[in-house]
Amino acid sequence: MIARYASADVERISAVTSGVKEIREAIERARQNRNAGRRTILFVDEVHRFNKSQQDAFLPHIEDGTITFIGATTENPSFELNSALLSRARVYLLKSLTTDDIERVLDRDER
Repeated sequence: MIARYASADVERISAVTSGVKEIREAIERARQNRNAGRRTILFVDEVHRFNKSQQDAFLPHIEDGTITFIGATTENPSFELNSALLSRARVYLLKSLTTDDIERVLDRDER
């Protein structure tokens, strides 16, 4: 949904199963998108599992606009993400959705 509303392509990485190689590959695809005039959202699941150098690998690409970074974590980002990445991010605390919330989102998405 986010990609559609943002008119962007999405690259997905799981920090559990990915490393620097997969980060580089996703960034390269995002770079190609940027050269073609398209935006890329890079979604990183379990971002807290990446070490400091892996987290640092995103920084220049966030700064130059190659990617819009979205990281998901079940941990406290203030403790698990490095300060350089946090300083370039907004942190949102997501709460569980009710059935009514989900129905509203689905109804809105159908339009």
